[in-house]
Amino acid sequence: PATSLPLYIDFKDNLRTNSPPLTVSNSDSWIGGLLNGCFSVWCSDPTYYYGNTLNMISSRHALIAAHCDFPTNIVYKFQGISGTWHQVSLIAKKRIYNTDVSIGIINPPVPTNDVRVVGLLPRDYMKYLGDLTRLPVVQIDQDKNALVQEIVRTVTPQNNATELKFACGPGSFVRSDFYQSVVMYDSGHPCYLMIGDVPVLLYSLQGRYPSPWLHYGAGYNTILLADEVQAAMDELSDDNDLPRENFKTIDLTGWQQLRNGAFE
Repeated sequence: PATSLPLYIDFKDNLRTNSPPLTVSNSDSWIGGLLNGCFSVWCSDPTYYYGNTLNMISSRHALIAAHCDFPTNIVYKFQGISGTWHQVSLIAKKRIYNTDVSIGIINPPVPTNDVRVVGLLPRDYMKYLGDLTRLPVVQIDQDKNALVQEIVRTVTPQNNATELKFACGPGSFVRSDFYQSVVMYDSGHPCYLMIGDVPVLLYSLQGRYPSPWLHYGAGYNTILLADEVQAAMDELSDDNDLPRENFKTIDLTGWQQLRNGAFE
């Protein structure tokens, strides 16, 4: 498993010595190329060059962790599905009230045939997936490892009504070799639920949560902020004289609904 966790070969070593980084996709990755092009892998600010990510929810809008304080007007790079590098600039961002969620707007837009715009869960996801508890998820860390974790509990913060989804080590020993604990500077990286071979963005990692769950990775359940996310996208587009875009959601209508809110 150790050789199959990284999405790229010698990721940090290449970043330290090369600009742009000479990253090479790991052909032994357990998740194959399903996450290629989903998030930015480098920025030109040396403080942030390998940490944090832009997680694209439209061709111009990114979901980011507000506490990471992403710099604007510097270069971010995506390595597309084809291996081509795409350069963008984060020109503005807007925090969604007192959550750890910010929306950023970039220019130029990413080419959506090479950089993936990742969808969110639909608002009625609980009819099909329940509250997500015990479902396996893929958490990306600062080394761009694809780690398998599980949603273990839902917590409502005292300062707002938005759920936090927590991920920790998998309960199944079959997946335990693919788990690593969240550590400092993993913040801002995406957490995905895989629906077949389609990654669904659950959240941008908030980071280590206060005791007694220090080893857990936490993030805001983004779809519960759907109206606020779209409003921020529209405001950023209008303020910067750029076209409005909508985020997309994953269609689950072909799936069987849960009976009494539980799997059978």
